[in-house]
Amino acid sequence: MPDKAVTGIDEELITAKLTRIRQYLGYLEELQKATLEEFRGDFRLRGSAERYLQLAIEGVIDIGNEIISSLSSLRDQNATGTSPIYSPRQASYRRASPIPSL
Repeated sequence: MPDKAVTGIDEELITAKLTRIRQYLGYLEELQKATLEEFRGDFRLRGSAERYLQLAIEGVIDIGNEIISSLSSLRDQNATGTSPIYSPRQASYRRASPIPSL
């Protein structure tokens, strides 16, 4: 991943969230070993599956929010000229000089 100073994205946060998501998916894979009947009949299995799925989804949402927040922050910095990164919003279009008459 590029440097945080360039992207504004917290790479350590993203890496930690991805690690947790992988952990939750591993737990869900373990829960898959139960038969459908066992799963339906055991509230602990269902509750665990729901919770680990919820935590994994929340992790994905957190990563998306971090990326959106960082990119939004960069956009705002670009608009105020406080960052060297180019933004199309920052580009100014000058009117062309009138064509001289002959």
